[in-house]
This record gives sequence, structure tokens and C-alpha cells, in this order.
Amino acid sequence: MAGETVLVVGGAGYIGSHTCLDLANKGYKPVVFDNFSNGHREF
Repeated sequence: MAGETVLVVGGAGYIGSHTCLDLANKGYKPVVFDNFSNGHREF
């Protein structure tokens, strides 16, 4: 399933951002949905 797009809800927070990094390292394309009230925009 690597290479597929994955929606990460809350991807700007601590757990979500690390989940996105892990998914990207495994070949997935993470797409973040977040209101950015906490966390950061860069990853």
C-alpha cells in the first residue's frame, strides 16, 4: 500500500507530525487536516 495518500487529522500536533514523518518515510503521502490551534505548520 506504500505510495498511497493518507489523511492525517490533527497532523500539526506532536503525535500527528511524527505520524506524518513516519508515513512519509515509509513511502506514503500524508495529507494534513488541522486547525493549527496547536503545533506547527512545517514538517
